[in-house]
Amino acid sequence: MRVLSRWFALAAWLAAAAWGFAGLPLPEAYAAPGGEQVLRVRADDDLITMDPAYVGKPSDHMLAMNIYSGLVRLKAGTLEVEPDLATRWELSPDGRTYTFHLRRGAKWHKGYGEVTARDVRFSLERIKDPKTKSRFRGVLQSLEKIEVVDDYTIRLVIKDPYPAFLVSVLAFRPGWIVSEKAVKEKGAKFGQDPIGSGPFMFEKWVRGSEIVLARNPDAWEKVRLARVVHKVIRKDAVAKLAIERGDLDVATLLEGASIQEVKKNRKLSVLATPGYATHFMQFNLRRKPFDDVRVRRAFLLATDKEAIAKHVFFGNATARHNLLNPHVFGYEKLERNFYDPGKAKKLLAEAGHAGGLDVNVNVMPAAQWPQVAAVLQEQWKKVGIRAKMNVPERAIYDSRTRAGQFDIAFIRITRSNADQYLYEYFFSKSQPYPNSSGYARADDLLLKGRHTVDDAQRKGFIQAAARKIFVEDVVGFAIVNVNYVVAMQPYVKDNVPTFQDSFPWRQVWVQK
Repeated sequence: MRVLSRWFALAAWLAAAAWGFAGLPLPEAYAAPGGEQVLRVRADDDLITMDPAYVGKPSDHMLAMNIYSGLVRLKAGTLEVEPDLATRWELSPDGRTYTFHLRRGAKWHKGYGEVTARDVRFSLERIKDPKTKSRFRGVLQSLEKIEVVDDYTIRLVIKDPYPAFLVSVLAFRPGWIVSEKAVKEKGAKFGQDPIGSGPFMFEKWVRGSEIVLARNPDAWEKVRLARVVHKVIRKDAVAKLAIERGDLDVATLLEGASIQEVKKNRKLSVLATPGYATHFMQFNLRRKPFDDVRVRRAFLLATDKEAIAKHVFFGNATARHNLLNPHVFGYEKLERNFYDPGKAKKLLAEAGHAGGLDVNVNVMPAAQWPQVAAVLQEQWKKVGIRAKMNVPERAIYDSRTRAGQFDIAFIRITRSNADQYLYEYFFSKSQPYPNSSGYARADDLLLKGRHTVDDAQRKGFIQAAARKIFVEDVVGFAIVNVNYVVAMQPYVKDNVPTFQDSFPWRQVWVQK
């Protein structure tokens, strides 16, 4: 077994032969007819949608990020922006106007024609349109004007300077470009039969079993894999067994017990990195008694995060309070030992709940949330909080959370910068979703943190916003930041994740 740091992953792959992995025979199931390379990977849930306007959960993100291209993208393993559909761009002196020059000859999958600036305009306007009901509509509110200069030139004007615009917006889901013709032709079916311009195109979906992506023959960059077969395996124990038997080539593992076991397997390569996924608890401030900060703070004081990190995640997670990841610009260490059940009881009594409190919790049916919920239920019981933990199917969980039908919602958030974390989930105009809490008391700080050009001042505003949201108002709180662990067969090369904890398959290959 090898545990690799994301930062040194590429160098480690190049040195793989030194570990004795070179020359290992590949399983027959790996090779497609004609010797083409096929990668078999785990999807921890079945497909909901591949439409960029609605993509939410990690397994859907993994598919969509390989199907679509944006004007720009993040270089794997970094927060560095690099060209994608745009080969170059200029920013006006006032920091408000971006002019992008598109890649000539970029084509849509399956004969839908050439990618033009009109498709870019359509894609961004579609996200902004209230009728689309995109979860990312609030993210694009800073975009004031979209101008098609010619087929290969698009000009974007934002209301105010926005230093993180490329990283936060254009290199993320709201910036993925769709075919205007395909969206209008397919309508509501587009999310299950998408047309993009990325390195892979959608081939088929066998419900509950697998989703297959095929290499785009018109891709502007070299792609070695002929196909990527995403096998739907919801349980970690089953995925661990599959990777150990050679039935999978890549498997992301989420549960501490499986991770501990797979690290002992010397036949596998294990990529273990500090991930960007944070398990977060959000209150619905529209509902009583959660409009009272004393009640919200009581939940924080009744939660032993260190115990959860140790006993649920087997040390594969770090207790957190600040939703922002430590790798993110603007992060400030707010963590300290908040656990104080005695003080939690006093706060509940002060708020009029000396006899305890009954709450309904919307639990995400993924990863280790059900186990976390069970531990929290016992911890909270000690201070008189009687929690009903509801673990519905994913579609029901999503609909309830989006509609604000919860007292408390457990959320798993993976973002690459502070603007995405804070603005998306706590800005007033991001309601009703993703800002399901109904919170609107940090708008001024969030806007300053978004639009201030000076780095030192911007960091100050971001940190002030985080302190207000998580320390002063306790709108919610992070529980743990989970490490990202992937088990791979040793013949899988150049598999380096992005900072959304997903893999761009365009660079992956297999050493035959």
